[in-house]
Amino acid sequence: MNVIKLYPKDSQATMARVLAMTMMADACFHPRELEALDRVRSFSRLGLSRNAFLSVASECFEARMRSMRAANRAELLDDASLKVALDAVQSPGKRELVYRLVIELLPADGRLSAGELALLQRILDRWELRDTALEQGLV
Repeated sequence: MNVIKLYPKDSQATMARVLAMTMMADACFHPRELEALDRVRSFSRLGLSRNAFLSVASECFEARMRSMRAANRAELLDDASLKVALDAVQSPGKRELVYRLVIELLPADGRLSAGELALLQRILDRWELRDTALEQGLV
């Protein structure tokens, strides 16, 4: 059951949702992840407040929990929801911004989980960023 909230394409909330899903990739919100987002001024770069980001993140997490219960499974992120979230960010510039913020966010809790690495691979594949990422030494 897919219960992902639809936001306007390329909106601040749409970009924030990708970051929230990144934070959920290892099934744990860690305070250092928010600190990393604060450190690189993520919220202002996305054009929203920290509280607005936290609201989107909370909605995203609650939706994923409802979906897990409805489907009776333990997978926090599913491919269908991630595809919807990634496809809603269409502008190449906004994709690049979100990708850079994801790169800042992933190591913030001191480790990279298999789920986080899988999410990064999905972003690279879905947004076809591999060449750019490799050129810039980000992967």
